[in-house]
Amino acid sequence: FMIVNATEVEEGGSFKGALLDSYGQGVANKTITYHKPGYQMGTLVDTTTDENGEFFIEDAQYLEDAGKDNYYGDFTYAGDGKYKGCTYGRNVTVIPN
Repeated sequence: FMIVNATEVEEGGSFKGALLDSYGQGVANKTITYHKPGYQMGTLVDTTTDENGEFFIEDAQYLEDAGKDNYYGDFTYAGDGKYKGCTYGRNVTVIPN
């Protein structure tokens, strides 16, 4: 499963998330795909979990023309032969400065 430590982030701020196994242990070196603010449904980007299963989003972007799409969300791990895929279904809204 996946957790994220914020529901809102200020423009330029940062937040983190973690990919955990069924025992609550971090899962290292796995690709997480997520939506970041952008025009027309935003942009999908990849990041990789560190040795503790954590991933970090830094320097959060706010795009004035993106309207309701000013969020990070749909954090997804596709799964592999050992771990099932999962998605964190909530968004982290970017608050403009």
